[in-house]
Amino acid sequence: MPYRTKTWCPHPVHRNLTQLGSKPTHPKDVRIINAVQADIFNKKIVSNSEWTSLILKTGDKVCQTCYSSLPDVANDSFDLEKMDIEFANQITADSMSDDSENSDSTSIEEKYHTKQLAKEELNAVFEVLKMEKIRDDRRIKKIREQVDDVYQYLRRLCDILEDKNPQIHDPNPHSLEIDESNDFLHGVKELFKQSTDDEQIRLMTIASANWGHITLSQWFGSSEHQARQAILLRRERNVLAFPEYSRGNKPLDDDTVQLVVQFYLQDGISRVSSNTKDVLKIKNELEPIRFMEMSIQEALRKFYNEYPNFKVGKSMFYSLKPRQVKISSPHETCICQTHENMSLLLHALNNYLQKKSSVDNRLSNVTVSDLIDLMVCNIPAEDCFLGVCDQCNDRSPSLFLKDHFNTVDEDDKWSWSSWKTSNRKVDFNQIRRTITSLLNEVDEKWTILIT
Repeated sequence: MPYRTKTWCPHPVHRNLTQLGSKPTHPKDVRIINAVQADIFNKKIVSNSEWTSLILKTGDKVCQTCYSSLPDVANDSFDLEKMDIEFANQITADSMSDDSENSDSTSIEEKYHTKQLAKEELNAVFEVLKMEKIRDDRRIKKIREQVDDVYQYLRRLCDILEDKNPQIHDPNPHSLEIDESNDFLHGVKELFKQSTDDEQIRLMTIASANWGHITLSQWFGSSEHQARQAILLRRERNVLAFPEYSRGNKPLDDDTVQLVVQFYLQDGISRVSSNTKDVLKIKNELEPIRFMEMSIQEALRKFYNEYPNFKVGKSMFYSLKPRQVKISSPHETCICQTHENMSLLLHALNNYLQKKSSVDNRLSNVTVSDLIDLMVCNIPAEDCFLGVCDQCNDRSPSLFLKDHFNTVDEDDKWSWSSWKTSNRKVDFNQIRRTITSLLNEVDEKWTILIT
């Protein structure tokens, strides 16, 4: 390949720069000047006595730095005096720059040259559409508005080809610039990323009806299954409809599942086994065995009281019980006749109240634990459970139960069961008497239970 001789910028401002070596500091000529521009350069050269005599003519080339100092004489009037000051400042800056600054001038020149080419191409488009050319490339907002106008004009031409009425079909109905539309769509994508699966399917219904599931999943960054569900949802129930589940119950979210699991592991719901060897290996970790201190129904009722905003069915609540939590506990708790008789009395009373109450006004059942909470102080002490507390010792369970249920008819007949010992033999008896007798029996058993 033949060697191409380098040509340098002829302007005398570069007289002190070198053209030799692997990294010459003298800039090359890259821009062709016309007659008007050559005349401007010649006036500058003649007015400076320190510069060598040189006459530039039409067709000569100068470097990008010298060319950028020229005003836009083709489209705008210019002030020669102001141009002289700017050019002198530019020359002074070039003469005082060191080797590192001169080496950076090449990249600056290339960047400026690229901007000039973009400006020329935009002006060519604006000239075809009979729009105002770019006079000052610093007026970016004005240039952006003109580019948006070009886009809308081209859209209208395309609508004509598609036999669409330009007066009905507005290419920019919301009066937004392209950058503003892009910012808005970026916000939609961020909202999609932070939404749940159901909300993501719902948001995807706002996309164009012409999009298929592949285009939809690629733009939103979702799975193809979600895209198909969104298309079906929009087709059946229109835009922004809520998805419905037709295959059983709606699955619980992870937060609710973890909440139920931690609820089972709370002290008061379950207790750790007293035997340190009672452990269960789960996922290569040893977990201590825990035993439920109440039934699943009682635990679920307590869960509803503590977390009223979380709705979990009984079967789901039971299925979420951790493996280390056991329902049947060993006989480490009291299973004596006294506690069992109290449970049987409360069970009979609960059945009576459920029968008396309406379907829409079901009363909550009372357990032995609930009765103890009603009878002792709000902050119980040891004396409360020994029956010697001055504040709660004289409380009667029957009065508290009447106030709690508020639907007791004392003359009603009802049946209950009880364990009784006779002649060293324990018998399971069925008793049928009035509700008053049942409440009196609760009072008698309470005295034995608390002491």
